[in-house]
Amino acid sequence: MLERIVSKPTFHRIHALPVLAWQEILLVAGCYGALIGSCYLFLAGALPYGAALVINALAIYAIFTPLHDAAHGSLSRNPAVNDLLGTIAALPLFPGFTAQLYRFLHLEHHRHTGIAHSDPDEVMVSARMPGKLFVWAFIDIYWIAWYARQLKERPLPEVAGAAASAAFFIAWHGLWLASPFALQFILLWLIPQRLGLMLLTYTFAAIQHPEGVRQDQRPLQATRMFRGGWPMRWMTLSQSQHLVHHMFPAVPYYRYNAAWRLAEPELREHEIVWDWPVGPLRHPGEPRSPSSELPLRARVAEVVQVSEAVRAYLLEPAEGSPFPSYSPGAHIDVEVAPGRIRQYSLVSTPRADGRYRIGVKREDHGRGGSLAVHEGFAPGNVINIGVPRNHFPLKTDAASVILVAGGIGITPLLAMADALHAQGTPFRLHACARSRGLLPFGDELLAAPFAEQVRFHLGDDAVMPRLGAADLPAWSAGQHMYLCGPEGFMDHVTELASARGWPADAIHTESFITAASSAATDKPFTVTLARSGKRLEVPAERSLLEVLHAHNYAVPSVCTQGLCGTCACTVLEGEVEHRDAVLSPEERQAGSMTTCVSRAAGEGLLLDL
Repeated sequence: MLERIVSKPTFHRIHALPVLAWQEILLVAGCYGALIGSCYLFLAGALPYGAALVINALAIYAIFTPLHDAAHGSLSRNPAVNDLLGTIAALPLFPGFTAQLYRFLHLEHHRHTGIAHSDPDEVMVSARMPGKLFVWAFIDIYWIAWYARQLKERPLPEVAGAAASAAFFIAWHGLWLASPFALQFILLWLIPQRLGLMLLTYTFAAIQHPEGVRQDQRPLQATRMFRGGWPMRWMTLSQSQHLVHHMFPAVPYYRYNAAWRLAEPELREHEIVWDWPVGPLRHPGEPRSPSSELPLRARVAEVVQVSEAVRAYLLEPAEGSPFPSYSPGAHIDVEVAPGRIRQYSLVSTPRADGRYRIGVKREDHGRGGSLAVHEGFAPGNVINIGVPRNHFPLKTDAASVILVAGGIGITPLLAMADALHAQGTPFRLHACARSRGLLPFGDELLAAPFAEQVRFHLGDDAVMPRLGAADLPAWSAGQHMYLCGPEGFMDHVTELASARGWPADAIHTESFITAASSAATDKPFTVTLARSGKRLEVPAERSLLEVLHAHNYAVPSVCTQGLCGTCACTVLEGEVEHRDAVLSPEERQAGSMTTCVSRAAGEGLLLDL
């Protein structure tokens, strides 16, 4: 789903950053102006203390937003400008903190949202009243202590910078409190700062994340969306749409709403946690189990090996009631292990017996979902599944249809072929795979009533050669193409179709993340770090990001799937095999690469690190 969103041209416009955004500059300057102006007016006797207290607390609350964007590199496209403005924003809020130090703390929150002890923000959610108020007011001190526990794992330059930050933090408070202006310091900064921190931690963390819900297990339910429309967005500086931030962390705050409008059609059929900002404080709810979102209980009735790596699973109702019907191209959510949900396309049109069938390809180097299915699902097992949803619907009024499947991408297209054959619509199905043994459902295709409409394309077979432009008809009005498979495969077929005159709006796609599926053919390569001259070897089974982290290079990362762009770095020399779904062609041309999934196309790369 995320890959479909970030591949849209509109998302690349939302993701593109200026060197200086007026929204960020205005916010930083406005907050500093409010702080300095209220202090001056209060000391001059022109402003009552209550007003100065409120103004300063709100300014300290608001100035966090540019620091928050800087932590994700979304304050400016220039890294030096980004970190400078972020550090300037940090001064009145967390004296001594730099954008780099806060980046580590905050990205640990993104990586481990909802996991006690690993998420530095989790205590803001799980602490109990009245101690929670103390945590909110002194979260900066908690962060310093939390970071101190990670010292052995952090690179020495970062630790030295953190030590300097801690020294500045202590000196800032000590010198002011020991000075003749201690009372003014307490009244005009220390008390407003603690009140601003309480408001900040409540708005950005405490009410945003339901307690006990982990983002790695339930990404769309681990962060709330808040009701209230544009007034709420203004009051919270767009944090009423905090889920958007966790989905697309490199998008700046002033574009959250545009990103939400782009993503909302894809999210309509997913359960989103909507609430009011005061709801969790009044009614602290218990976290819901994943099965509450998967209302159907299914029994595994049959398991069949349909290729060397793919098994078909026949699912039947476990509680008597028939499963809901669905349309070709639909998929279901499957709880593959406690708290872990994956999506699988439904194979074939709705069966007369009301059962569902899915195909699952074993990915030994994937994220573990397919392994859980292959090793844990056996006939008789009862599992939790969701109702069918369809983001890849088949048009019923097409004059004719071309179906093109790459490997496991055959699963939704089998259902489409069944439906097209039944309604008498002319179609052709091209099934592509590297070899006959890797072609899922090959025997079924040969025996299908529409077998005459199937063409096989195998990489190792001269009789059934790979798909070429000549295999696709020239486009004519009313024709539609449905394409499913890995991203690189679909890019290739789209180019072939474009050469035959197919317009973009006649080509419908559904893709899979390619990093895992291509892992078996990954090759080792070498990276040279330009700033130090150090050479690092990246083995076939590890990502560049993993190697950089193993050598204590603090490259920030969040999604590790090529969907957010947080881990992007600049390539000075060498050719990149881009596997992400977020960088624009212009960004790739300028030398950016995502270190989490992309690799060297040749033997090595020179990185600006």
